[in-house]
Amino acid sequence: MKSIKMKELFMKSVDNTSVIILLGFLWTLTSLPIISVGASTCALNYAMIDYMENGQRQVMKVFFDALKANLKQATKLWLLYLLLIFVLLVDMLFYSQTEGALLVISTWVAGILLLMIFGQFLFVFPYIACFNVTNKEAVRLIGNYLKKYPVVILLIILFSSLILLGVLIYVPFVGMFVMGFIAFVNSRFYIGMFKRGAGEKMSRKMKFEN
Repeated sequence: MKSIKMKELFMKSVDNTSVIILLGFLWTLTSLPIISVGASTCALNYAMIDYMENGQRQVMKVFFDALKANLKQATKLWLLYLLLIFVLLVDMLFYSQTEGALLVISTWVAGILLLMIFGQFLFVFPYIACFNVTNKEAVRLIGNYLKKYPVVILLIILFSSLILLGVLIYVPFVGMFVMGFIAFVNSRFYIGMFKRGAGEKMSRKMKFEN
């Protein structure tokens, strides 16, 4: 009995690893144009959530269906985030020429704002992928989730930030897979929060199945 359980656990680990690598690669591949990062993130998170809920059923098809379904809406929102990131980076470059307290304050402010944008990135795109909502509604609803689950959301942002930063600094050659791992770990939190918040079964809210 114990050997059977160990075998099942091993096979499940192999399946999980293969899905993480596959979806991480697909996210990297479809994010190369840069402007498609928003839609790619929607597809990554929906495909991972679908896998966690329903098992490995045509993961690639689910990814590309979700990519197509969310391409227009997610791209509009991502371009807005991209503009904000660009403005912050320009400000950081400008203030990097200064010294003293102004440099410290500007660096902290820019860092906090970038972290807030990353937090939005982690939650808004998965929400858009799972529900038929406008970008404005998604941003507002994620704000409501922050009030309900502040500790969980802050832990997800902290965990994702540290993993992403660590990989980019120390092991960049596996960087293409890190988003798959982040989506895998966070998917259980998304499922729990989204179901409680929406009051309905999330996995059947795929836009392309309506």
